[in-house]
Amino acid sequence: MSIYLCYDVKGIQSYIFNIPKLKYIVGGSALIDQFDKETIKNLKVPGTEHVFSGGGKGTFRCESQSHVNALKQEIIDKAHHIGLDIRFGQDENFSQAAQHADELYSFVPEMHDGYPCPESGLYPTKPGQKRHPVIQKRLYKSGEKVFRRFEELLLTDVLIPGKLNEELGILHMSPKVLYSLLGQAPKNGECPKKV
Repeated sequence: MSIYLCYDVKGIQSYIFNIPKLKYIVGGSALIDQFDKETIKNLKVPGTEHVFSGGGKGTFRCESQSHVNALKQEIIDKAHHIGLDIRFGQDENFSQAAQHADELYSFVPEMHDGYPCPESGLYPTKPGQKRHPVIQKRLYKSGEKVFRRFEELLLTDVLIPGKLNEELGILHMSPKVLYSLLGQAPKNGECPKKV
């Protein structure tokens, strides 16, 4: 009989918003979405089948407990690589597996002897290091692929100043405002047409 393994990224909102700078909020949100849409979907563990992933949750059907254990370790490694806490539930019944995701694997950052990360105030960094390596991964860079529909609309259409977006019902900000929020200065005073 099959075993369902369900994962749940714990503390998504705190992960996204614990660094109150737009370039980290956008980057953290995109990392979680990328985790579901690319990382999880591309896992190739024999004896497992991807059923669903999205919104920080997902499900696999596994042939045996040894397949569950192998898959679980792969997911933990991928989640911890980008600083995510993850929990699991498993059962032969899908509903039970999904409702009882209570096996938690918390991310423990690499601790250095330096001061807290100057950018985030979080994890200690090596002396002279600008950002902790995990915080660096959250940093949105101009031109980087974004996954969420809202971010895609915000970060690509936003460069048409004053145009009302009917889908979102918001007024787009000017390129200079966007770049100042993202902490990036346009080159030679000019903003590119697309981020």
